[in-house]
Amino acid sequence: MRTTMLILVTGLVTLTGCNKDEDDTAADDTATTESDTDTDTDSDTDSDTDTDTDTDTDTDTDTDTDTDTDTGDTDDTAPELRTGSFSFADYPTGAALEGVNFTDGVTTTTTDSKGVASLEFEAWAPFEVIATQPGYLDTYWYGYNDEEDFSIGAIMISEVASGQIIGALGLSPDPEASIVVISVFSDSGFLPGATVSIDAAYDASIVPDSESPLGFSPGATTLEGASGWVIFINTEAGSVTPSITPPDGYTCTVFPGDEDALTITSVGGGFINMSYGCSAK
Repeated sequence: MRTTMLILVTGLVTLTGCNKDEDDTAADDTATTESDTDTDTDSDTDSDTDTDTDTDTDTDTDTDTDTDTDTGDTDDTAPELRTGSFSFADYPTGAALEGVNFTDGVTTTTTDSKGVASLEFEAWAPFEVIATQPGYLDTYWYGYNDEEDFSIGAIMISEVASGQIIGALGLSPDPEASIVVISVFSDSGFLPGATVSIDAAYDASIVPDSESPLGFSPGATTLEGASGWVIFINTEAGSVTPSITPPDGYTCTVFPGDEDALTITSVGGGFINMSYGCSAK
């Protein structure tokens, strides 16, 4: 199982995370057996019998073709499914959030008393899930699933807390834009020295900074000794494709799978999340 976790804390916000850890039914061609007992007396009767035999043969062929086509394809194309377990905690208290509405757009469930809910996802395919709770920004998670079960831990940011973060930058929340957060981690924890960019307009990018009085500083490169997150404030709505330049000696793919890139969606008023898992070459 692969695992990633998110915790956001600073003077206003901090972000932390953990690293990765699964008849043709051959028509019984029963030949029409002709019996010469039809009688010797009438050769016309023999000729009629031949015509009937040809008709039987045509019917058998049609039946074979239909049966052959329909059986087998359905079983072969059934997708493999993997379980994704998500847990949600409140910012800034860190308390588990029970009763969060959690959906992939097809199946909907709610988090339990520990803030955990699970859904099944197609293997080797991208996924998008949405968590909603009154008083919080709608939280979106994007990823690319591989062949393993996985778990993701995340906070949900309250409307008040997000306003504080944005206000500390001298900006105002844009209800038509989103906060996009991209995390970068390796097997040993958050990965410093990774630079993240996105191909959409935004007002500011910040990273957690343990030496800053506010807990973060302007920039798009993860810092040593801090949570490996790059946060894009007031990202315009629409398609967004993040890209990453890892530090020397590392390669990174979209968690929890092995795709190099994934296009996500910025939704007005949303808190948009995606993670990169990195490993040494």
